[in-house]
Amino acid sequence: MALSSSLYRKLHNNDSPTNEEVVEIQKALTASWNRLHALESDVSQLRSRFNNLSVQKEILHAFVEGHTKFLSPARRLLPEILQEIFYHCLPTAHNTVMCSQEPPLLLGRVCSQWRQVAYSTPRLWTRIHIIATRPTPVHYQLDAARREAVTAWLSRSGVLPLSISMSTNRAGFSRRAGTLVNDQMQPYLDLIAPYTQRWKSIYLNLPNLDWAGFFNEFNASDLPLLESLHIEGDRRRRDQASLDITSLSRKDGILQAPRLHNLSLASYIPRLLELCLRWDDLTYLDLGSRSLSLEDVAKALARCPNLEACSISIMTPSHQSPTGLPTHDFRQVALPKLRTLVVISRPAWTETAWTDNTGWMDNTTVLFDNLSTPALRHLSYERTAHVWPDSPTTVGFEDRLLTSLRSFFRKLVHPLEELDLWTNPFSGKCAVDILPLLPDLKRLSLRGYVFPQLGPLDIPSPLSLSLPMDDEFLAHFTPQQDDIIPLSLSGSGDDVGTSLAFVCLCPKLDTFRCTDALFSDHAILEFLRSRSIDHSKHNVSHIRRVSISFSPCRTLNTSDGGIQGMKDQIDVLQKESGIVMDIRAIPILSPPSTPPHSLPTRYSPFDGISPTDARPGMLSYFGF
Repeated sequence: MALSSSLYRKLHNNDSPTNEEVVEIQKALTASWNRLHALESDVSQLRSRFNNLSVQKEILHAFVEGHTKFLSPARRLLPEILQEIFYHCLPTAHNTVMCSQEPPLLLGRVCSQWRQVAYSTPRLWTRIHIIATRPTPVHYQLDAARREAVTAWLSRSGVLPLSISMSTNRAGFSRRAGTLVNDQMQPYLDLIAPYTQRWKSIYLNLPNLDWAGFFNEFNASDLPLLESLHIEGDRRRRDQASLDITSLSRKDGILQAPRLHNLSLASYIPRLLELCLRWDDLTYLDLGSRSLSLEDVAKALARCPNLEACSISIMTPSHQSPTGLPTHDFRQVALPKLRTLVVISRPAWTETAWTDNTGWMDNTTVLFDNLSTPALRHLSYERTAHVWPDSPTTVGFEDRLLTSLRSFFRKLVHPLEELDLWTNPFSGKCAVDILPLLPDLKRLSLRGYVFPQLGPLDIPSPLSLSLPMDDEFLAHFTPQQDDIIPLSLSGSGDDVGTSLAFVCLCPKLDTFRCTDALFSDHAILEFLRSRSIDHSKHNVSHIRRVSISFSPCRTLNTSDGGIQGMKDQIDVLQKESGIVMDIRAIPILSPPSTPPHSLPTRYSPFDGISPTDARPGMLSYFGF
């Protein structure tokens, strides 16, 4: 109801209304109260209707959403297709772990249908990694439950061949030499013993186990499908004569399994030549877990003409010839099918090492000079020299090594594709000298250790002995427009002293990995851009994968945002170029995450599985 203009004016002052105005106001209020109640009633009705419609909407939405799932492609997949998808969820780098957060156990927790499909697919249960825990009265029921889980797992594998790996948890058993654990391990060995007819791959890493009883338990006829046998863990230091090889010398023993072609017997390498083996059938042989003399290496390789992969650890000779070079009796050996070779060299210093360079004792050059591997594609070379500040230089040896490698690479039918170079300490000069011999290299891994300078004192240190893994070293891999990097190859031979020019090392590189790097942020970004976004301009291959871990000795860059700024730039470059990157920035003097003397006590289903960096002596196709 409209009010008079005089009342509107009095609303904004303190004047009292007249009697006529009071009557007018009361009439207006009565009409307004009636209108207000009517509006509140309408709002209440609308709110009630809104609530009812919202409930109906939720019910209808739940119905639509629930019934739409019936039409989803995943529900309509045939069990056979689900089985194939589940199989490709399994890890490929190691056997499947017994963990509820990992497939195939995780797949069975999604829904009843997936559980039924997963548990009825034998192919998902043919690989298993078993953790042998130390039985204790406190955890007896838990240990028994784990063993029952192993039995249930293997029972789901049907009649398919089995791949089994077994290791101890890190804190559960004594690692002291001479402490045998056969009684504690036997319950776990008994779990896999009934399935010997289906063993395909066996990997057992059980410290301080006496293997004689294990080997005597099986005959070749019990293992018709066994293809790979890896036994390690006996840490007792025994001489060659004390090794009991009776069980491995039987003509019907485990080593005579008809399909066995992949063999690693770390503890028995010193007497490997005395074992009863089907040498012609071997395609992989581990001679890298323990060192052998050069003569024994030659004899073992000569017996295995069909080797496709091999690791070798060369024993340092205990004497030297009058010329100062290692004595040897290594005849020429040809391995026409070998594609992967791991060479581990642990040289020592002779009495003359302080007066000349000939005191550097190493048989690696002899091995490369006399070994022919025309089909080789992957080479891993590890040299553990332990050169400290008061040690002489290694220039003489590196010159001989370069000459041997040049001759070795010339014997290859196809260009070498992968090189894993591990020197201790890292020798950038060695890498820079070797890599020009391999212009077609596609995958490169550089590993080593970098030690800090001791200070301003005039004392030679490993960093001053050779080119470290710093910006100057990375510049050899960074193509620069109109910039040629000259590299001269040292050594002896017909082409020694020839100066070759390269725009950059390894122009066809697609995978690059290095550890203990000292690269600056700017150098890394320049390297990545030149090999990815600008690769066409520099006429090099587009790099696909890069893994760099920094040394604790690296100076932390605080400009451009420090670590976070570097990470942001890497993320942008990764999105633009599609490179798979793993760059770990470790701040200098970062505190350890755990006390240095603390021991792990918790059970982990991943115990015994190697990390990204493989153990020395084991074949490792670097990648991530």
